[in-house]
Amino acid sequence: MGVRRPAACLLPAAAALALAACGSSSGPALFSPDASLGGTTLNGSQLNTADLSGHVVVVVFWGSYSAPCRADQARLNAVYAHWAPKGVRFVGVDMLDDQNAARAYAQQLHVPYESVVDKHASVAAGFLISAAPALVFIDKRGRVTDRVYGGLDVMGDPELDQQLVHLTSAT
Repeated sequence: MGVRRPAACLLPAAAALALAACGSSSGPALFSPDASLGGTTLNGSQLNTADLSGHVVVVVFWGSYSAPCRADQARLNAVYAHWAPKGVRFVGVDMLDDQNAARAYAQQLHVPYESVVDKHASVAAGFLISAAPALVFIDKRGRVTDRVYGGLDVMGDPELDQQLVHLTSAT
């Protein structure tokens, strides 16, 4: 599994990994999306993890308060437009946010995918994400294959496309 992050994220990420590993010998299960990815979306509907089964999933951790998230959104919208018709599912996780501000962000920046409300960052913690922006890639079998901590400047377009080509072509 690959992980990309700016140097400033190394210590919090290392601490989160160390804490998460304590008391758990389950290894890969620690990284599975489990039912924790489901929940209430910004528009009030329910997202169920079962709805994502069998699909490549890109989980986008964001917050309306984050300038890097705002800067990345147009690019994420373009990635969504290219990959969603090919069966890739995108799920936003709105972290630690005011719901009115989050809804305004989604409307103003034309976010095309559903976003789960994560007011207390419990979904994010399950994926070992401590701050927005971040991306998590999940394969068709529900396994986390990569994490990108920080804005999309950490992962270039060719690398992002290569990641999704690999995941969508895997059986």
